[in-house]
Amino acid sequence: MKTEKRYFFYLSGGSTSILRKRIYNLKFNRSDVLIENTSAYWHWDNSQPDRLERQRRYAETLAASHFVLCPRGAGVGSYRFFEVMAAGVTPVLLSDDYALTPGPAWDTFLIQVRERDIDKLPEILEPYLGSAAARGRLARQAFDEYFSIEREFDRIVELAALSLRHAPPPESISANGKPP
Repeated sequence: MKTEKRYFFYLSGGSTSILRKRIYNLKFNRSDVLIENTSAYWHWDNSQPDRLERQRRYAETLAASHFVLCPRGAGVGSYRFFEVMAAGVTPVLLSDDYALTPGPAWDTFLIQVRERDIDKLPEILEPYLGSAAARGRLARQAFDEYFSIEREFDRIVELAALSLRHAPPPESISANGKPP
């Protein structure tokens, strides 16, 4: 079932970083932008009132959005980034320090916006509107190929092997196992 896209872009999340606080204070003056500060709600607490209804509404709103903002949280990333990919929606990464993993063709679906440019989001995203649906499909394909539960173990092994290739060459290790 295809969902009608009602939102140009969407963000729902807690106020866990200065960047998010800045976003919550911006006025985009568009009726098709939905920004929700959910700091009073703790998603992982099963006793939260209306938890299942909130989750259903979140999933429906993701599906009804052309783009979903994925700003850094308390750290440089956010699990929202992978939720959005799994939902098949175009992620908009707002984190200057996030290191993308090798593998996915990030430039085919991901839109990265510098933190200092968040006030220009409508102007930055407008040129991508025509390709948003295709980017969302590519995001879902990348999620399935690189980050799904079925690929999790293989991906960990691939990344560990890659990190080993960046270790010092074996000849630079002395007999006692330490660098000379």
